[in-house]
Amino acid sequence: MASVRPDTVTDPLIGQTVGGRYVLLRRIGKGGMGVVYEADHTGLGKRVAVKLLLDKYTDDPEVVARFHREARTASAIGDEHIVEVTDAGMHDDGRSYIVME
Repeated sequence: MASVRPDTVTDPLIGQTVGGRYVLLRRIGKGGMGVVYEADHTGLGKRVAVKLLLDKYTDDPEVVARFHREARTASAIGDEHIVEVTDAGMHDDGRSYIVME
C-alpha cells in the first residue's frame, strides 16, 4: 500500500495563523502527540516549525502538561544538536503549540 506524503494531504489548518504571527504553510509530519507544520513568522519574515498538539489531547491535562514540559526542556538545553524552541502558547482552537527554529 502506498503511503501519502504528509505535505500532500489536505489540511484545514493550512493558511491559518497561530499565535497571531505564525502562518501555517504546509504539514511536515505527525507524531504521537502532535503535528508539525512549516510556518512563516509574519513579523520577521522567516520560516519556523510549529508543532500543534493533536486535537484529541486538548482536554487531557496530563498530556498538555507533558507537551509544555517538552517545550521548556528543549528551550533550556541550548545545544547545537537540539532544536531551538523560540515560542509556545495556545492556538485559538484550544490546542497548545511549540515554535522551533
